[in-house]
Amino acid sequence: MSGSHDVCGMESIAFRWKATVVCLSLVAALTALAAGLTASLSGRSEPPARAVHVVHAEQSGLRLGLEALTGRVSLVASTPGLRWRIAGATSWRQADGRVLVRGWDTTRLGDGQYRLELSDATGAMTQGLSIRNVTPIVHSPLANASAGLDTRSTDGRAVVAVFARRSYRPGEVAVLHLAHRYPVVLLEILHVGPEQKLTIGNETIEGVTVAGPFLLTGGRETIRVRIGHWESGLYAARLSAPGRLGFAPFVLRPAALGTNRVAVVQPTNTWQAYNYRDANGDGRPDTWYYDSSFTTVDMSRPFLDRGVPPHFRAYDLGFLRWLCHTGKHVDMLSQEDLERIPGDRLAQLYRLIVFPGHHEYVTEAEYNAVQRFRDLGGNLAFLSANNFFSRVNRDGDRITRIGRWRDLGRPESALVGVQYFDWNHGKPAQPFIVTAAADTSWLFAGTGLAAGANLGWFGIEVDERTVASPASAHVLATIPDAFGDHRPAEMIFYRTARGANVFAAGAFTLAGPDARTSTVSRMLENLWQRLAAENGV
Repeated sequence: MSGSHDVCGMESIAFRWKATVVCLSLVAALTALAAGLTASLSGRSEPPARAVHVVHAEQSGLRLGLEALTGRVSLVASTPGLRWRIAGATSWRQADGRVLVRGWDTTRLGDGQYRLELSDATGAMTQGLSIRNVTPIVHSPLANASAGLDTRSTDGRAVVAVFARRSYRPGEVAVLHLAHRYPVVLLEILHVGPEQKLTIGNETIEGVTVAGPFLLTGGRETIRVRIGHWESGLYAARLSAPGRLGFAPFVLRPAALGTNRVAVVQPTNTWQAYNYRDANGDGRPDTWYYDSSFTTVDMSRPFLDRGVPPHFRAYDLGFLRWLCHTGKHVDMLSQEDLERIPGDRLAQLYRLIVFPGHHEYVTEAEYNAVQRFRDLGGNLAFLSANNFFSRVNRDGDRITRIGRWRDLGRPESALVGVQYFDWNHGKPAQPFIVTAAADTSWLFAGTGLAAGANLGWFGIEVDERTVASPASAHVLATIPDAFGDHRPAEMIFYRTARGANVFAAGAFTLAGPDARTSTVSRMLENLWQRLAAENGV
């Protein structure tokens, strides 16, 4: 085919080239309404106690509050037999048992606040309800981890390339797009993580070669690469040309989901949100971190820094190396992979899902799946901070920022246990101070850390508990005055009634260079043994 080159099955060429990658309640539990109003009238017996009715929404198998409803939902009451109406919008209707209405299309009402009126023999009451289907949200991103990123093009010394998809399965043919017709290119495929060599700088990816080198000539625009039957993980194409070097990462998911009982999800949406590449050539980086009026980013853009994802060495590489060097085998997934798997299926496939990186931007499908997984008893580990912060909608290769999940009625602390509250604004990192109670001392076993001890240096972005956090969430360590505003960053752990264990680091990051230290490495091992082991408790 003109303009493409096929290296499927091509013989490796020996070639050396000189050249330099909650909760079941998603909102704060509805405040208990007055537990029975009694009126004591002199000389008269008290009337029957007034029943308390609490209505929740259900959508895609999830139980939701009544804030920011969208799409089709069912409304379900805590008690049966109610009459109900939405004031000014519907007539009085009779519930079917506890179900007020099934599959109600919220788009039939305009966005805004409504009163849900309820009535039975004991009296009447009102509950607030809000709908948000089309109302735009004012975008004012609080979190910004873009400090230190190169916002300028490095194409003059790079082979600029990107794979057509974020992930592939073994045996598939991957399409690698080149931004220019380079006369000659040397291609290798690297498995990132098992290498012994340390990665120096932000414009390179080290790894173990699993295919190639292949010598490609003729100035092709695309290269077709047969993906081998390699272990699931993160991989990258390394491309060399005279005076140029570039990388193109991709996730290799397993041939069959559930091959391993632990899934690790790479923050592929966040990588692109922080990608400052100007793909449309208008002289401005195509990201909302450059211009907050932008709401859409293109997931198919090559990364700057010779193709290395933003902050990859600082935020992601350490955990990849820890996995490989401690002999852990996982199902590596992109965010798109995860959002295609229903929560019930996830619970059948995996005991633990790990989010090691800056997992800031998630679709509704991903949020729903992960929450359902947790609600069914699946374990979660968040090794960084500012997770599940913002909702995005996916349309092909583009994601569009909708708004903060907490503003859409689903505060992320109900799932993660903590949620983002600030970034460092240039302030230096600080140590965590261990505060773990006896029942969670397992996390620090073998580290030499006890209550009051300092742990590492953390910050950049930080999390804390909120009123929506599970009641069982307790603090393992804190940065007491994270950024000078007397608010603590909090590392937490909680356990649900269904047996799910959830850990959140609460600050950037356990997945970076600190993963190479003996203390954090041992903490990760302790966490793994508790959350990943089939007999973990």
